[in-house]
Amino acid sequence: MKLDELKEEEIYVLVAPDGTAQLSTLAPDYAQCLGFCQFLASKNVCQHPAKLFKQGYEILMVKVSMSQMGDAEAAFLAAKKKLG
Repeated sequence: MKLDELKEEEIYVLVAPDGTAQLSTLAPDYAQCLGFCQFLASKNVCQHPAKLFKQGYEILMVKVSMSQMGDAEAAFLAAKKKLG
């Protein structure tokens, strides 16, 4: 499989007060990013977005680039090596 590469694509993401991007919330627009946050909260993966916003989290627009670094087998082997 070949990935359609992203180059400087504008995407939204929830960012913690320390600047850490919460990558599971990457979305093409603000509403979908907020929706992912609400979904994760409904599954008890994280707190409700209103609580996160009170703690200083923000949804920011960022530019993302993504390029392929091998095939699925290479990804599996790299993950297996890290896990031991």
